[in-house]
Amino acid sequence: MEFLPREVLAALQESRKKASRPRGRLHVEADGETWRVLRRWRGGFSLDATQVTHLRGKVDLYDGPRHEAHCLIVASEIVDGELICTSKRETKTSIMRRWISCARPRCRSFCRIGDLVATE
Repeated sequence: MEFLPREVLAALQESRKKASRPRGRLHVEADGETWRVLRRWRGGFSLDATQVTHLRGKVDLYDGPRHEAHCLIVASEIVDGELICTSKRETKTSIMRRWISCARPRCRSFCRIGDLVATE
């Protein structure tokens, strides 16, 4: 792509960036900040490099309001306007975390957190 004029190359990169904009609700949270995930693959994901330039450590991955996984980012680099994050470990959140032991008297089952009501 070195033989293309700079204006054409910039327009191509801009159109590629628009095409890869997230259509879903996937985002990561770390240190109280949130960034949209552009792409995700096994062992990593990419973020918009204009929003964040370096990311390392533990982050939480969400699909909308639903907590998907805990990720440990070990490396990140900027390639073509994307921050490529490589994760060492990705631990899926368990479905059981969304359920808790019921606190109602004489109830020995698990209840969804949103289903619990105040008991008299």
